[in-house]
Amino acid sequence: MNAWMAPAIGTALGLSLAAAAAALVLPDKPAIDIAPLVQRWLHPAPKPDVAKVAVLPAPAPLPAPPPAPVVAAPRVQAPPVPRPAPPPTAEPDPPFGIEGLLRPPPGTWYTGTGFFVTSRGTLLTAEHVVRGCAQVRVMSPFMRPENARIIATDARNDVAVLEIPHLSSPGWLAIAPPSRDASRLLVLGFPHNALPDTPNETWARMTNASFGPNTRVQTDPTKLLWFRSTVVTHGYSGGPVVDVATGRAVGMVFGGIDTQKMPFLEGQETAGLKLGPGAVPMLALLSHWAVREGVVPVVMGVESALELTRKATVRVVCTK
Repeated sequence: MNAWMAPAIGTALGLSLAAAAAALVLPDKPAIDIAPLVQRWLHPAPKPDVAKVAVLPAPAPLPAPPPAPVVAAPRVQAPPVPRPAPPPTAEPDPPFGIEGLLRPPPGTWYTGTGFFVTSRGTLLTAEHVVRGCAQVRVMSPFMRPENARIIATDARNDVAVLEIPHLSSPGWLAIAPPSRDASRLLVLGFPHNALPDTPNETWARMTNASFGPNTRVQTDPTKLLWFRSTVVTHGYSGGPVVDVATGRAVGMVFGGIDTQKMPFLEGQETAGLKLGPGAVPMLALLSHWAVREGVVPVVMGVESALELTRKATVRVVCTK
């Protein structure tokens, strides 16, 4: 069969079958229109032209955005939290030296000298040094500053007894009348040029025997001691006058002489003339208050007497 005839025969056969199918009626069944199916079979939809479909390349990925710069948040300074005040503490002990001696108390103050006469903190000073004092404090290189209380005074003889409770004295002086050869006397005190806690030292000579028989003054050295020194001045008041031959306190510094107020000393050399209560008034006041320790004479050498006097002597500060 020729090649051109095959399509024609097929086409004719298809039309015949289509016509017969269109007239076919199935018994007891509704008629089914299959013409659209035949048309789709005879005339299929054309296939797309693959050659004409453009394959687009995949889009290039967008570059990642640069990282945002990291900006540190500003530091906010927190306000300082106030610290609670520490609980009050006891006031520290005052330091050694004049700062500790004079602190605090405000007000008028002045200083003099004193010396221990017992091992239990009893000392003597001049009555005018502690007269009217609201507070009395004492100090020396051998002890810390301490408060002292006044336990007895004798304004007539210018003697006062002080006491520092519970204190063991660094040194103390026995009190007794001067010996027969007590011409050389040791005097300690705190004048304006003294160190804060260290007394000045000087030498003096007893002059009781130099007064004539017609002099109207007390010449008994046990009651009123006269001595000569150009160095003893303000600040020595209440300081010990020591007989270095025995190491005993034979008197206390009271003051100097104003010839205008004592005209009966005319004819007497008054330059550097000083005086003070002797052993009798000092012992009388101590004995009245049952202070008997320290009244026994003790014999010692000059060096021992000097060292003992240094340890026994203190600065006395009166605050008004």
